[in-house]
Amino acid sequence: MMLSHYSGIFLFVTIASLSSVSATDIAGKIATNPACKDDVTRLCSSQVLPNDLAVLDCLQNRRSDSDSDIRTECHSFLWQFKLNLTKGDQFLEAAEKMCSDELKTLDECRDQSLEGHKLSCLLENSDSVAQGQCKSFLVRIGSIIFSDFRLVEKFTTACQGDISKFNCGRLDSEEEKDHKQGSTIECLSEHVRNLTKECHLQTLRVAELQADDYHLDRPLFLACRDDRERFCRNTQAGQGRVYKCLIKNKMQNDMSTKCREKLVRRQQLVSEDYKVSKGLVRACKQEIIEHKCFKETNSPVKDRKVKLAQVLLCLENAMHAGSAIGGECQAEMLDHRRQLLEDYRLSPEVVYSCQEDIKTNCRTKEIGGKTLHCLMKHARKQNGISDTCLRALEDLMRITDAGSDWQVDSLLKTSCSSVVETACKNPADSQPASVISCLMDKVFSDVMTTGCRTALLEIQYFVARDFRLDSQLYAQCKSDAAQFCNAAPNWTEEANAIGPQRNPLVLPCLYRYAYHPPADSSLKPECADEVRRVMRQRANSVDLIPEVEEPCIEDLASMCFEKTGRGEEMQCLQDNLERLSPVCKQQVSNYTEEEAEHLELNPFITTYCSRFLETHCQDEMDDGDEGQVMECLVEYKMNTETTMNSKCRAAVEHFQLIALQDFRFSAHFKRACKLDISRLCPNIKAKPQVVACLSEMIRNDSVAQSLGVRAGNHVGSQHRVSQPCRQQLRNQLLQQHEDVQLNPNVRKPCASDEKRFCAQIKPGQGRILECLKAHRKQLEDICHAAIFQAEKEEMDDSAVDFQFIQQCKDPIRRLCQNDASNALECLKGYLDDSTLEVHCKQLVLERMAEQNLDIRFNPNLKKACSMDIPKFCQGVFIVVSISHSSDGYLVYVKVWQTASKDRELEGKVVDCLKQNFVAKKPLTQSCSDHLTVIMEQQALHYQLDPVLVNLCDKEIQIHCGPEEPENTRQGQVEECLKRKFDTLTSVECRRHVALLITAVQIDIQADPMLHRACAIDLVTLCKDVPPGDGRRLKCLLRFKEQGQAKFDPKCFEMLNTRTQLFAKASKARFCEQIKRNYRKSSRCFSSEKSEPFFVTTPIFYVNAEPHIGHIYTAVLADSSARFHRLTGNSVTFSTGTDEHGLKIQQAALHANEEPGRFCDHVSGLFKTALNKCEISYTDYIRTTEKRHKENVHLFWELLSERGYIEKGKYEGWYCTADEAFVPEDQTTLVKLPNGQEQRVSAESNRPVEWFSEENYLFKLSKLREDLMNWLKSGPVIRPLRHYNLVKSWLDQELIDLSISRPHARLSWGIPVPGDSSQTIYVWLDALLNYVTVAKDSQSEMNIWPPSVHVIGKDILKFHGIYWPAFLLAAGLEPPKSLLVHGHWLVDDQKMSKTTGNVVSPQSCIDLVTATGLRYFLMHEGVPASDGNFSMKRMVRIANSDLADGIGNLVSRCCGKSLNPLQMRPGVSPSSFESCSSPGSDLLSLLERTPDIVYNEYQQWNFYKGIDQVMALVRGANGFFQTMEPWKLKKEGQLDQLNATMAVTMETARVVGTLLQPIVPSYSERLLDKLGVPQENRSWDFARPRWTTTETALGPQQAVLFPRIKFE
Repeated sequence: MMLSHYSGIFLFVTIASLSSVSATDIAGKIATNPACKDDVTRLCSSQVLPNDLAVLDCLQNRRSDSDSDIRTECHSFLWQFKLNLTKGDQFLEAAEKMCSDELKTLDECRDQSLEGHKLSCLLENSDSVAQGQCKSFLVRIGSIIFSDFRLVEKFTTACQGDISKFNCGRLDSEEEKDHKQGSTIECLSEHVRNLTKECHLQTLRVAELQADDYHLDRPLFLACRDDRERFCRNTQAGQGRVYKCLIKNKMQNDMSTKCREKLVRRQQLVSEDYKVSKGLVRACKQEIIEHKCFKETNSPVKDRKVKLAQVLLCLENAMHAGSAIGGECQAEMLDHRRQLLEDYRLSPEVVYSCQEDIKTNCRTKEIGGKTLHCLMKHARKQNGISDTCLRALEDLMRITDAGSDWQVDSLLKTSCSSVVETACKNPADSQPASVISCLMDKVFSDVMTTGCRTALLEIQYFVARDFRLDSQLYAQCKSDAAQFCNAAPNWTEEANAIGPQRNPLVLPCLYRYAYHPPADSSLKPECADEVRRVMRQRANSVDLIPEVEEPCIEDLASMCFEKTGRGEEMQCLQDNLERLSPVCKQQVSNYTEEEAEHLELNPFITTYCSRFLETHCQDEMDDGDEGQVMECLVEYKMNTETTMNSKCRAAVEHFQLIALQDFRFSAHFKRACKLDISRLCPNIKAKPQVVACLSEMIRNDSVAQSLGVRAGNHVGSQHRVSQPCRQQLRNQLLQQHEDVQLNPNVRKPCASDEKRFCAQIKPGQGRILECLKAHRKQLEDICHAAIFQAEKEEMDDSAVDFQFIQQCKDPIRRLCQNDASNALECLKGYLDDSTLEVHCKQLVLERMAEQNLDIRFNPNLKKACSMDIPKFCQGVFIVVSISHSSDGYLVYVKVWQTASKDRELEGKVVDCLKQNFVAKKPLTQSCSDHLTVIMEQQALHYQLDPVLVNLCDKEIQIHCGPEEPENTRQGQVEECLKRKFDTLTSVECRRHVALLITAVQIDIQADPMLHRACAIDLVTLCKDVPPGDGRRLKCLLRFKEQGQAKFDPKCFEMLNTRTQLFAKASKARFCEQIKRNYRKSSRCFSSEKSEPFFVTTPIFYVNAEPHIGHIYTAVLADSSARFHRLTGNSVTFSTGTDEHGLKIQQAALHANEEPGRFCDHVSGLFKTALNKCEISYTDYIRTTEKRHKENVHLFWELLSERGYIEKGKYEGWYCTADEAFVPEDQTTLVKLPNGQEQRVSAESNRPVEWFSEENYLFKLSKLREDLMNWLKSGPVIRPLRHYNLVKSWLDQELIDLSISRPHARLSWGIPVPGDSSQTIYVWLDALLNYVTVAKDSQSEMNIWPPSVHVIGKDILKFHGIYWPAFLLAAGLEPPKSLLVHGHWLVDDQKMSKTTGNVVSPQSCIDLVTATGLRYFLMHEGVPASDGNFSMKRMVRIANSDLADGIGNLVSRCCGKSLNPLQMRPGVSPSSFESCSSPGSDLLSLLERTPDIVYNEYQQWNFYKGIDQVMALVRGANGFFQTMEPWKLKKEGQLDQLNATMAVTMETARVVGTLLQPIVPSYSERLLDKLGVPQENRSWDFARPRWTTTETALGPQQAVLFPRIKFE
């Protein structure tokens, strides 16, 4: 800068600096002048008044922020005073005196030709002046000069136009009187980028002159005086130190706003002219000169100075080139880089280029780096910011070299400090760039914070697009990048250039050379390592992989906008590969292929599987074959004996799923099969299709090889598929069978069935496939076909049967020489081996059962009977006529039909072969031998006979259940069916059992029980008789008839049994013939009828008013009754009151009422309470009714006639409260408060008294065995704890039961028929209410026995012992089941009259309505345990679920604001695609919920069913909130709006349907509102249904359940 530019600057000095100036020259003029006298007196102390310079200093440094506290006349006087003073000779004299030594050394300051030149020159060279009086003088003389721009004459001349243009001068108008003259320089500096050339130059020069001491920037000095004291009290003025300190603390919360604004202006000037930063100029002066950092840029901005950005780029380029930069200079560079990233306003290009983007996206963001990071965040989005803004941000990243030092970005430093402290403190991480690398390695680890991750990835987005910004990578690879990838030799292409220099293709180029180097070229090892590091780190996020992100930007926006986690965007692209645009698909495919070859590119594998790899796959890792490493992970993932962490498992599973899309995505498979694929299966990429194609080739080759061997030649004996590929195919099939997700041939066709039947099954380990097999009969046809093919694959090669291989791993190794392919056939021969583990044996039997389902599942049998099947059993069987063989057996006439290729023949072929075998048809020997073995196996394990299982399933459950101890041994079930032959009711079952009975007449081995019983006799008597054709059985029978041989008793008995069975089988055969030939009903067999549903509550005792315990029982039973009505059952539901007994008699006496009237009153209370609670009983019975009394008499007489009642003396402890005698060992003595002892019932803790009286006894002791048989007949008592309790009672001896009381003691009851001196026992009377109800039922069907009695646990003995005993004694069937529930506590205390906490139903109804009470009881009630009642909790649950949950859902979609037409929109299911992922999640949940709820209701788990419904409600509310239909309506997106409303309303309809059993009136209001017809409310309509027809909503209010206020 030329000195002449400042030749017009006139300065004056303060008192301290001009102590040599005569006081008389400047004394008293200001203080005594009329224009200023009053202002001076008011603002300055009296001590300064005599000296004008002190007065001037006082007025300039006053605290006021405005000039209005000084009158205009005084301002004018002061201006003229300062101007005259500066032109006086004393100023120059003072300068020459104070700076005489300095003037001698500064030759350029000796020029006397220009006015004021000495002072101007001294000020310009103040940096060269040492501390002392001259330095102090120069600092102080500037403190006033910059307070008024008019004192700078050249400045005033150069900037007059800009002062006027930008309104930066003092105005005389009244409204502008507060505008400071001293703010003019500040004002111009704020517009520095738009000033004229000369003014721009002068303004920056003034800023340079102010740079040494902050006192010289008067507006900043005044604004920051307090902040300087707060933050920089100990900072010495001069050399820009105070500026630097204040800027360092600029972002502190307690920094004043005014000071911060002045500092920003100052920093903006630094951006325009680096010399305004005194620290940078001083620290980097030598480096700037050495590296020639003065060249001006071609920027359109009107700068004529050297910009900060240019200097920083120049110096950074020198550093990257290896030049030495001093430590102080580097520190100054770091400070300025940090400042640029801390406040976007310091970057003119960002301000200029991003102003619209900031307004649009970041206007509410604060400084401190937040605005810049906001722009970075939007830069990562499609069309997030403008191109010009993006370029400006890229420039800023390069100027600040943000990728080289984590401390440069203050937001990054603040956010990541804790992470660095925790995870990056190793010596290797000591360098700033190493910290960046460390953070990238930890970016998605547990130690990483969300704020740090966000800031880091926003920076890395730009680093990823310019390999030079990664300092470690650049340092190691700059020469390789220049040599192989045409990268520029310098860090910046032109050392001083500013502007776009993006270079995203260098890294992909380096990557290719690192992993796929040409023969004659390769990267340096250090560079290759850095490339791998970078690729591993950037694999976490797609936007760090520009070669993928840029071609995929639209696909990411449309498909993956919600995927923000680690690696999730790439996963999403891979998951949607087929939907991607061609260019994106190509890039993703290329990347995925590389990812398969190099695991470091898979962030999930490298993160979650690292420890597992070190433990289990170290050998493969050491070999360097990463394809083998992946195979190792897959193998261990499938290994049930190895525990793999869930995240690693998920990563491996995702790899497997992605690999399905293209065989190239499986490195090992690709290498093994690539040539085979190109030769045999060209143009196929999807791995499942490739596997199917090659597998078919192998299968065909195997068949050809087998045919060639059988024909005596070797035609076709060579496999076309190579051995390595065949092994890989087996591995792939095993993976498909381990997890159906990897087998689209099963997953897609079975998707709905998997949801229906296997929703609770954890995927993997072959579990889903086994679950689908278990439900094969219920599968949809398309799924059934897929499962059929999967089973066929397993039967063809056991090595692909995952469950089998895992469960039988050790036996296969020990017994089958580790030959997995033939393991099933091998292990069949070891079923009797004691070393065969039980779980393996069970699985072998299951597989054998599968084989017997279809001949195609049994390759060995199919081969053995290959000649017999076409001859006798060709195709599917249709009976067109029946002929009789010589022995009277039916023989099917065959009609060849094409058997289904993908559906089991349900054992028909094996059954046909057996039929012909028994009919002595000429089967080949190999076939006969196999059939003999199969029949023996089936006899030992009845599950292996699918026909038997199908036809006799119910008979087995009734007669031969596995809970019978004798039926747990091999062969006992078939033996049981044979022995129970007469009692079998199923015609088809009897026919099949007759076949099994007869089979022994062909070969005794077909009857293993007989064969084992007679093993010794066969050896002794028939050892020379050959097997087959029934010869050995005939031998035994002949010896038996002759009576000459001594048989083993077991054999003799078994032969007698079999002889009888042969006769019965013949009779059954005859009846079957009659039935088939004449198609008439046969009386040889009974037929089964469908059963109604008969549910009961106990009848409630009327000694007190109803409480919530009674209501819970009733609501529980009512919910089940309503559920069964919805499912189409004919329901009988009874409840009522028990009105006899001593307690009633005593209660009536206490109430001073006649017992009958007392009962009428209390029974009425119960009936009213039940009606209010919407209990839908079909019969309300009272034991005082005539019909019941008559029925009790009849039943008594029946028991008496059958010999179960006798009169006798009964002694014992009697509990009046329990209305029962209590055995003495079930009583105990307790001490009362008065010190006396009282005997009580141990079970109920109620007092007992000793009675000795004559009454009638029921012979309970005779029925113990029958009761035990009933208990074991099935799950008759639930929950299990109560079943066990009853069983424990039955394990003890039962004593006969007193069933009458003397009339003298109990008059209120039903008298014993024929003996009025005795009253019938109240419990016998009460229990018979169920018989009375059944007898008077209006049902067209026989409703006996009851389906279920719902009872409380306190009356279990009466219902679990006495009641079935009474029925069995009368010859009636006992109830099918008892549901026993717990009691209700109140606020965790037992409910009792004594404590006064009995809760009445009416109090609950008054508070929450019957709907709220029912819902609470079913929501909270768990039959297996006691419930806890709380009014507060009841209100909270009712409000939460009924008002807020369901109610909110309905009001949202049915409210008139969104639905003014009050219609349910009609939509096509395809329109739901517009709802994207939230919609699909809700639809999936909507599809699953009805079946889950159905199962829970069936099992009496109503609380679980409610939980499932509320999960659906929460999902729907979340979906509605996510879709924001109010915005869709406003934006006119009608298709998406209709889809959203339709899904929400359909969810509400399903919810209303499912909750009908629980809250019927509430559900009715809901369904009425949705306009659902009455005929569409059964369970058949519980599943979602879609229609394109609109439906009108009901006129009802959308508020279903008003919120309840409860204090």
